[in-house]
Amino acid sequence: MSGWQIVYGGMLTVAITMNLIVIWIIICHASMRNVANYFLAHLALSDLAMCVFNCAFNLDYMIYKNWKFGYGYCMVNNFMSLYTVAASVFSLLALTLERYYVVMMPLRPKPRRVHALGGIILVICLSSLLCLPTILYTKIGSTSSLEPGSTPHTVCFLLWPDGIPFQSKQDFWYNVSFCVVTYFLPVTIMGYSYTRVGLKLWGQEKGLEETYQSEAVLRIKHKKRKIVKMSLVVVILFAVCWLPYHMYFMAVYLFPDIRMQPWLDDLYLGVYLMAMSTSLINPTVYYLMNRKFQNYFHQALCINFCFKSR
Repeated sequence: MSGWQIVYGGMLTVAITMNLIVIWIIICHASMRNVANYFLAHLALSDLAMCVFNCAFNLDYMIYKNWKFGYGYCMVNNFMSLYTVAASVFSLLALTLERYYVVMMPLRPKPRRVHALGGIILVICLSSLLCLPTILYTKIGSTSSLEPGSTPHTVCFLLWPDGIPFQSKQDFWYNVSFCVVTYFLPVTIMGYSYTRVGLKLWGQEKGLEETYQSEAVLRIKHKKRKIVKMSLVVVILFAVCWLPYHMYFMAVYLFPDIRMQPWLDDLYLGVYLMAMSTSLINPTVYYLMNRKFQNYFHQALCINFCFKSR
């Protein structure tokens, strides 16, 4: 077993466990069922799908250079590799817009659960539509090594109408568009939104205004600040962890000579690990920055019971 398999195996085991706990916390406890947490639950579900349906299969394919799972799962893997990315970032964007609406327009009716459900359905539809080419153009083929007597390897790839990946202009522009739609545009919108929200909650009017506000109003504002802080940390970590992944593909397209470098596979596995680590980082942020999540995590992992039994 290679070092990459050990690292990925440990990360996936912990990430799957923690995201299952997040989904259990939100779905099974009435006090946690609110609009913001529904988007967090869908984000956890997307991260969980990434871990279960994509990461291990991609790792095996990258290490052994041989697709062992047939045409059907080749299509599923290609679809899920992009769908989970799009669903995650669109869930974060929906959460950001919900926080922006609640903070910046406090006198308007608050979003309800039906709005959260509608937002999640919209996220699913947009993400699926964006990943449609993976269903239309997935192919499997075989490639033979130059070494005599070697076994042909099966490859899983997208065959675009104008050629194979890294030679197809359609493939290049699709990846550029995907990068813009699932990274640069959402990160820009979220950055602008949290800047406005931050100025509203921690802005210049804070001192004098809070002197005359009731304790109940201050308590609500404090709660909003805590939720915004946690959401902002998740967005910042997403932006940091996914930037190298998108830059890797742009570099490979724009500088084709690096495809022949012996270190490229290890670079990809490192960049891919950094991007996938958000599925582990997000539940960790919830645990560290939200007391309710922390208590339910302890309950799920029997930590309170173990301490009481000592």
